[in-house]
Parts: sequence; C-alpha cells; structure tokens
Amino acid sequence: MATDARTAYSVAEFRDPSAEIARLKVQAHVIEAAEDAALCDLGMPESGVLLDFGCGPGFSADRLRRTRPNLTVVGLDRDGGLLAGARRYLSVVRADATCVPFVSAAFDAVFARIVFRHLTQPEVALVELYRVVRPGGILIVLDVDEGTLILHPEPSGFARVRAARVATILRRGADPSFARRLPATMRGAGFTDIRARFSTVSSVEIGNQTFASMILAPYGEAIDADLFAPVELNEFASDLQLWASRGDVFGMVTGSIVAGRRPITGDGH
Repeated sequence: MATDARTAYSVAEFRDPSAEIARLKVQAHVIEAAEDAALCDLGMPESGVLLDFGCGPGFSADRLRRTRPNLTVVGLDRDGGLLAGARRYLSVVRADATCVPFVSAAFDAVFARIVFRHLTQPEVALVELYRVVRPGGILIVLDVDEGTLILHPEPSGFARVRAARVATILRRGADPSFARRLPATMRGAGFTDIRARFSTVSSVEIGNQTFASMILAPYGEAIDADLFAPVELNEFASDLQLWASRGDVFGMVTGSIVAGRRPITGDGH
C-alpha cells in the first residue's frame, strides 16, 4: 500500500510491538460505549455477515461478536502478525486493501475502524468495499482526522515529533487527514444515504495519563530516522510524562464515523 514498500502504519516498526497491541486493546475499550451508540444510530446490523476491514488484532471484532451474537464477523488485514492474534476471535483473511478476495455482494455490512488514514489508495479501497457489500448493505468507516487534535498546552517538543510523524505518513503515500474527505469519497465510490456521527475522547474523561499513552505516545513511533533522531524519542517520552502529571492540561481528539449504503437499484455512480 505504500509508495516505498513500507506502510504508513505497521506494528512491526514500533519499538515495542507488544506494547502497541496492548494500547490498541485499551483504545478499543475506552471508547467502546460511545462507539457502539454511534454504530447503532447509523444502522450497524444485528445479524448477517460483516467484514471487519483492517481488523488488526481483532479487539473491535470481538466486541461486535459479543454484542451482536447473530452477526458473523470476518476479518481482513494485510499484517500477518496481527492476524495471528485476531484468529482467537474470528475467521480472518490476509489481503491488501485494494484487492479484497471475496465475491461481489458477499457481505451485509463492512466496518473499517481507523484504517483509511493509513491507506495509500483509499479511493480504490472504497470501490472494492462497494463491490463486496450487497445492494442495500452498509459501510461504516470510523477514522480520526489529524486536524481534530487539540492540546492545551502542548507537551514540550510535541510539535516537532508530530511534524516528523505526519511527514513520515505523507511520504509513504497516506493521508492522516483523510477523514475530512470521507463523505465525498464514499459518494464517489457509489455509496448513497451518507450520514455521520462524531465521537470525542478527552483527557477530562479518561485522565491525562491514559490520554497521553493512548493518543499522544504513538506520535513518537515509526518515524523515519532522517526526520527525527531515535535518540530524541526518550526525551519525548519524558516530556509526555511531565505533561500528563500536570493539573492544568487538556487534550481532545474527535473521531468521524461515516456510513453509506450501496443502492438497491442502479450502480450508485
């Protein structure tokens, strides 16, 4: 998916991959209630067959299975290491986002959670998802736009780390602000009845320490070495701890949850 054979997001590039998987589990749990409410409101089905597109280690898929026992969930991801863990929860397939290995109209619904900001060809992926969801079926995409992160004050040195991480993502062909283009791009792929909900996570709700570790710490991972010296990352970690220990700080980020349906008649284009 990346222009230089590396992806914009790969757990294998993290200094401690097991810690990143643990972070993903915390992330899925922290926003569980708000996310489920939005999914219900947007029409996530209670039964049928759902494709978890970019399922990662399977934490979100496991929640969907537990809360919707009549829903069959199939996972897809390109990361074989993550899929090894996801197999505990669901049937999985390893594949690239631009070539989904399922017949047309195979799924009643597709869910993609924080995937599209890492893709180099999101428009192609959306056309593939349009193909594999049945007429009348639904696609729900949850993603986070880089521009929605608010910090007051910023941790010392955070601006430099953020700039390096964003530059790394962009040079690999992905777009960390893709969420703002989701509605228009879904329409371009043929989806109709586009609707959206928004979910915020703040340091007030989850605490400074959790916000720092869950939202801010990943900025210091998987950065191209020529953009930010690895030796500086320890200093960044210390800055985050100082920020999180203060009583006068605030952080907030907003997730976009966008849904669209494949028309029952016509091709939607």
